Amino acid sequence: EVLGALVAQSNEHPFVLVLTARSDEASAAALQAARDVIAPMRPLSLSLRPLAHAEVAELVQRSLGDALDDAFVAQVVARSAGNPLMVGQYLQAMKDAGVLRPVWGRWEIDAEALAGVALPSSVFDLLMSRMAHLAERTRELLSTAALLGSQTTLEQLVACAEAVPFKDVQRAVAEGVEERLIEPSASIDGFGFVHDRIREALVGSFVGDRTRVHARAAAWLDALPERTGRQVFERAWHAARALPRYPVPAAANACLAAAALALRDHAYGQAYELLHAVQQSGGVATLDVEARRRFHRSAGVNLRHRTTTM
Repeated sequence: EVLGALVAQSNEHPFVLVLTARSDEASAAALQAARDVIAPMRPLSLSLRPLAHAEVAELVQRSLGDALDDAFVAQVVARSAGNPLMVGQYLQAMKDAGVLRPVWGRWEIDAEALAGVALPSSVFDLLMSRMAHLAERTRELLSTAALLGSQTTLEQLVACAEAVPFKDVQRAVAEGVEERLIEPSASIDGFGFVHDRIREALVGSFVGDRTRVHARAAAWLDALPERTGRQVFERAWHAARALPRYPVPAAANACLAAAALALRDHAYGQAYELLHAVQQSGGVATLDVEARRRFHRSAGVNLRHRTTTM
């Protein structure tokens, strides 16, 4: 809906719109839907090619210095298929396997070990191998962080972890950064996952009651004196997933507040999901009179838009 609203105004208000998407089979339907919406703008489509030998060599040089020869770079090119994420992950995997060793301030290659080492052949397998090196406590905490979203803060992770000391959380985050699974995020003064596949794998490996984590995340966001637009949506997202552990009236109000922002931003699909969450939880009956009026008004606006655009 947001894309459709932008396309409708593109003739009156010129702007540059840049979209990125995965090219795998799982993303094909969403990618085609986006292409259909923006078709009137006659978009230019660019498919990113794999990195060439010289470009991989530059990445390797930035990571390891000038001491490595072309034969080694050629192996990295072949193993990574020119995928920049895989280049970095392969280099780290080679360090872990002892193929790359620091010697007097430079990196040396054990050619014999390189020939015999069995490295994963896909990005996902590489990422899973990175996680296998994590300490158990680190893996548990990063799995909790993955439930919190693509980005989070140290303070929120401490609040949502199961009575874990602050120093242990700091240590786990530092290990995640060292293993190149997460990286600092200046936008929220916290950290985020290097790749969404990493987060997906960690969410899948979470053991425990997910509603407990979501309830703690929603409560932590409730306690903030002020919330950004992003945090309003995060609060609703966590509250809806924390039911029935999280109070239904609080979840209903959180979703209603986020739905209002979604309608303001023409995100009618997102507004529908939030309003539907309120209704499905039985939250409408728990709203006060004014909030119930806002719910029905928002639902009406959303329904009118969705009816006219179908």
